[in-house]
Amino acid sequence: MKNNLLKKLTAIILSLVLVIGIGVMVSACKPKDDGNDISFESATDYSVMGGIGLLNDGGATTQSVKTYATSYSGGNTLSEVQKNGILKNLAFAQNMVNQDVVKSPVTESDREGYSLTYTITADGLSGSGQVYVFHYNENTTLDGDVLLEGVVIFNGAEYQIIGEKEVDGNEQEFTFTIKLNELAKVVVEHETELNDNEFSYAIYAGSVKIYESSFEYEVNDLGNVKVNFELEVGEFEIEYDFEFVNVEGEDLIKVDINGSILNVTVYIRVTEVEGELNFEFVSLDGGLVA
Repeated sequence: MKNNLLKKLTAIILSLVLVIGIGVMVSACKPKDDGNDISFESATDYSVMGGIGLLNDGGATTQSVKTYATSYSGGNTLSEVQKNGILKNLAFAQNMVNQDVVKSPVTESDREGYSLTYTITADGLSGSGQVYVFHYNENTTLDGDVLLEGVVIFNGAEYQIIGEKEVDGNEQEFTFTIKLNELAKVVVEHETELNDNEFSYAIYAGSVKIYESSFEYEVNDLGNVKVNFELEVGEFEIEYDFEFVNVEGEDLIKVDINGSILNVTVYIRVTEVEGELNFEFVSLDGGLVA
């Protein structure tokens, strides 16, 4: 698979993970940096915006997970409706990858108690510009650890944010807490080590965790990417594994979908024509399910 196509597919799958898991995704909630490492600044942006999206639509999110986890009751095959849903989400994720995100320069804040400010304008699901205004303080230690504290204003509401970066050799760990009030918060964690990246989002109502999604993506020495994605709400859970594979000379996306009542593997062919990607399920010999 050509490198540019692989990069496109990687970005689309990462966006797909968040489309499935969050359902209220804004386009900036995905890594924008080149390579496999994500900067603390970029992690702050997509974590805060993703967290705000979860807080604004947590009820719909938890219901969507229950729907996903319980909808595969027809045995270990996917119906045409379910296949179409996966392809539709892939196409939707592709559109999100192509959306523009505009970040202003960092300047001195005019809000008392905070030293720095910037704004981000992103296309939301409605297609209209959504503006996030950041006011914050940031301190960095001699060993590279960072503490960020501030507020984000979005749609007239104010969210408290705390961001932490810890560095230990080749490992980095980011933790973000986005709080609307004492009864509604999201905790985002991101760990990275060389070519292995792990993320998790958790919604809390008070001290009770009501929703969690996590995903991990890994790039091996050959440049192949594997993404693992898990959703959990109470007793409901489902897991997806996306992997780029080559079968008899053809590059495909292999998707393993597992839950308490499902264990199925499907393959998706990706073709590119004039910069546009097309996705379709394929049937393979050897008893593989399509």
